[in-house]
Amino acid sequence: AFLLNRSSDLIQNPEELNLLIDANMKQLYVICPQSTIGEELFLVDASGRTLRKQNIDGERIAISTENLSPGYYLIIAYDKKGRAHARKYVKK
Repeated sequence: AFLLNRSSDLIQNPEELNLLIDANMKQLYVICPQSTIGEELFLVDASGRTLRKQNIDGERIAISTENLSPGYYLIIAYDKKGRAHARKYVKK
């Protein structure tokens, strides 16, 4: 697995939402900040439709990408203070 951030070094900031994808490109792993545990995670498509909503019960959430159509997606997690942490994911 590797980080999908544009940085050349793969250092995670524990206070930011980070994305990893498996080598087969079938699972997306959302690495959630500690401050978001107990809150909700949303997967939103380019038209703004929520495709998935789930409780954040740990620092890593797995999302299958097999049934996602090619396109842009937004993964959003809210922390306990109501701040949004978001990352863009592009399925090719």
